[in-house]
Amino acid sequence: LRVPNISGTEEILNVKTDVSAIKSAGGFIVPMTIETSKGKNQIWITGKINIFKKVFVAKKLLRQGERITEADIEERVVSVSYIKYGIPAMEEINGKVLNRSIQLGQAILYGDLKKEFALKKGQSIKILIVTGALEVTVQGVVEEAGNLGDTIKVKSSETQKFLSGKIMENETVRVQ
Repeated sequence: LRVPNISGTEEILNVKTDVSAIKSAGGFIVPMTIETSKGKNQIWITGKINIFKKVFVAKKLLRQGERITEADIEERVVSVSYIKYGIPAMEEINGKVLNRSIQLGQAILYGDLKKEFALKKGQSIKILIVTGALEVTVQGVVEEAGNLGDTIKVKSSETQKFLSGKIMENETVRVQ
């Protein structure tokens, strides 16, 4: 925090500071109006707000595409003032693959973790076709990667037709 030196012999009658422009973290500059017996004077107060939090950081250089293990990371208190993505917990990091390389001591964020799909393109699956009370199960192949609840394209191994369906449990896609 930096406040300009206020010197003089005049009596200070009123001080007003507008802090509405201060964000939750980062640098700031706010005006302060000082009213004295000789009139009003405006000065500027500058500063920086840092927010610190426990996060998981890399114990060594972690390369893009590498799978993270508990041995690769440690918990440390660091500044999170400028972090845009959320901060994942240990169970959200352990076993995940990195989108980019992480330097020694660098915090691991959600944006650094590759989203892994429940079903991947080319994977063999069961297609459950539902028409009214009739349910038919056929073998198929995933044409688009996706997670539980996502609607993806699949190809029937029997008819070679492309279908759209919702990903269910146990490598099953439901088509209605």
